[in-house]
Amino acid sequence: MSTPTVAAAALLASLSLASAQAPGPAQILPVREFGAIAGDGSDAGPGIRAALAEAVKRGPGTQVVLEAGVYRVGPTANEHAVIPIHGARGITLKGQGLATEIRVTAPDHAAIMLMGCTKVAIEDLVIDYEPLPFTQGVIRQTDPAAGWFDLAIEAGYPSPAEPQFAQAPRPFGRWGMIFPPDQRRLKTGAPDFVFIERWEEQEAGLWRFFAVEDQRDRVRQMEPGDRFAHMARQGAGSVFFADSRDCSARRVTLYASPALGFGASNSDRVTVDGCVITWRPDTTRLLSANADGVHCQRNLRGPVIQGCTFEGMADDAVNLYYYPNTITQVESPTTVVASGAGLVEVGDLVQVFDPARGLLRGTARVVSTAPAERAGWVRLTWDRPVAGMVAGLPQGAVEKGGTFEGDNLFNLSRCGRGFIIRGNTFRMHRRFAMMIKTPGGLIEGNTIEAVGAYAMVVGNEPHWPEGIAPNDIVIRGNTITNIGYSMGYPDSPSAAAIQIHTLAKRGLAEDRVVQGITIEGNTFTNPPGAAVFVGSASEVMIADNDVVYTPAARLTHPTAAVEIARSAGVRIRGLRLTAGHESVTAAIHVDAQTDPGVLGLQHADVEISGRPVEILRDERPPP
Repeated sequence: MSTPTVAAAALLASLSLASAQAPGPAQILPVREFGAIAGDGSDAGPGIRAALAEAVKRGPGTQVVLEAGVYRVGPTANEHAVIPIHGARGITLKGQGLATEIRVTAPDHAAIMLMGCTKVAIEDLVIDYEPLPFTQGVIRQTDPAAGWFDLAIEAGYPSPAEPQFAQAPRPFGRWGMIFPPDQRRLKTGAPDFVFIERWEEQEAGLWRFFAVEDQRDRVRQMEPGDRFAHMARQGAGSVFFADSRDCSARRVTLYASPALGFGASNSDRVTVDGCVITWRPDTTRLLSANADGVHCQRNLRGPVIQGCTFEGMADDAVNLYYYPNTITQVESPTTVVASGAGLVEVGDLVQVFDPARGLLRGTARVVSTAPAERAGWVRLTWDRPVAGMVAGLPQGAVEKGGTFEGDNLFNLSRCGRGFIIRGNTFRMHRRFAMMIKTPGGLIEGNTIEAVGAYAMVVGNEPHWPEGIAPNDIVIRGNTITNIGYSMGYPDSPSAAAIQIHTLAKRGLAEDRVVQGITIEGNTFTNPPGAAVFVGSASEVMIADNDVVYTPAARLTHPTAAVEIARSAGVRIRGLRLTAGHESVTAAIHVDAQTDPGVLGLQHADVEISGRPVEILRDERPPP
């Protein structure tokens, strides 16, 4: 079995960016020639779409160019985006940087959607929405017992009576977040979301919002003077890549989105380079995108995300995963019927995982696929038997603790292996900077500060239909500061700036599926618990990291800088701890279920300054 350092070296050798293939002589198509005129107030959509249709005909090397100015773009029939691009090869949609703005007038539509495209680039432009897909205001009074609060809508923001709010789906499209009176970061110690059941106008500009039944207690966290942003979250997002290959968004700035900032599904090697998601300058906006910054599922090779800034989103900045199939029928150890959530093709390498106990059933190569009796389901045969598989009903959007969910099927050939997240800034947005549920990647040189939850979660998620349990990832040279302040995150026993774990539905997994993780040369200041938590994982190298706790750290329970639970093969070298908070009890803490002796942990070169604390608190039984 290789060590993390060997796996890391092999990974880094394979993660090189291929140089872009040089196109032929450029053909320039100004959108003005197709009737799209910046700043005239008309719908520029027909002209932009006509220019793109011509570019698709002409093929590689063609550029569709937008002049400086604002292009108002409305929807077109039977499309999810106001600017759809179908089947293009080697073309570019290009603006003039911050001087070119696409202003979408349909707040339930994506701005730009690429479908079945290859080597298509979106470059040098701004995307915003008018009307906005969210509203915001100041909380005037609350009634926690009744579960309502009154919100005075701020001037210049949409009325909740506008159709995008009523059209948003329940419950995941109708919710909002609490902000303090004077900051754009979420209110410290408050819940980071409140689902809304309904809203009623009390008088001009004053609306009463009612929380859903099981979240009425969250109104107690609101005070008069706090602010609240309420979303109409729906659609694909601002820029979306579907069934596309080697496409990119470069130097694109997003000021608003009804859902994701940048998304990719069933695609291969999407690049997001030098892009910005942020609040529109010279506004009081509390939000940018209504969902994730970059969200990728079921892709072949993973994305390249580099040199970007992510601010103000209502969800994770980066989320990478494979949407699992569920085993619905076991016909033999080599033949199953599975739900059709994720694409599986002949030759793909698949993994069967028991989410109830956290067991890896086995891995096999698909040799045949055929439609099953139920529409959308598929019958799969693979090249070797997998024993002990359990069939059940597909998991819904949220796991309810029932007993009928079947084993997960993960497609290791279509899970975004080979991703690169490098040189980005993440700050002041909800949830995690990165959720990594895919193998084989590099996370390097990023700056993460003031995000509401943890900096990185590297592991599976059995309670939500996302996976897989990742391996062979290098996390190097990142700076993480003052994160994890929303309600619940610092209170978790596994609270950490970086969580590395394999989970089952009822806690840590029985099998240590996550492995081959290297965490080196990072700097942590005031993590919400540990700097690194390792749970049900193996072959984890933690090397040359600096962890600083100041008296201002927000710690709710005793913690070590590195917490290790039910793991094996953890190696720590060159840990430098500044223990400036009384809740820091040790540099390293190992629980009783971690493997004994050096099989579980090896450590060396641990330096401690500040308060005197233990190097190692070890709960394992003596040999």
